Amino acid sequence: MNSLKLRKQIIETVIKFNTSGLSVGTSGNLSARTPQGFLITPTGIPYIQLKEVDIVEMDLQGNVIQGDLKPSSEWHFHKDIYLARGEINAIIHVHSDYATGNA
Repeated sequence: MNSLKLRKQIIETVIKFNTSGLSVGTSGNLSARTPQGFLITPTGIPYIQLKEVDIVEMDLQGNVIQGDLKPSSEWHFHKDIYLARGEINAIIHVHSDYATGNA
């Protein structure tokens, strides 16, 4: 899958976080493995405002290799999972109302 299509799918999915009640506001994050490392949502940007260029690409050493925004503050967890589990190709981390105390 090409990078632009994957970035679009990431954005479509995180927008569903909010509309389905899986996450509140900008909480939660999503990443997807790439040949160079992984794409991950940026920190603090409302999902509905995300553009493909906003999705950050990182290598498996923790370096940003593409993107001007800061990656999710939880990028370390994503990196470590990708390093430990070669069969994992995407990670979804949500914060539901009940998990965040917003219910």
